[in-house]
Amino acid sequence: MDAGEVVGEVLGFVLFFVVLAAVLGAGVLVLMFFWRMAFGPRRPMRPRPPSPPDDWDDEEYISRHHH
Repeated sequence: MDAGEVVGEVLGFVLFFVVLAAVLGAGVLVLMFFWRMAFGPRRPMRPRPPSPPDDWDDEEYISRHHH
């Protein structure tokens, strides 16, 4: 076994472990994202502004809500 074969084997192992770490890290990130989506903190929805009555026209609504 010469030096070229040893260097090739070492580089192969290093590359394998780098790819393995990247795949496992990406999997953990995806799992954390879905875990947070499923069980994360829930914020209540913001209240909707009240809708104007049917007899209002647009100018009256705008003048009351956009001073």
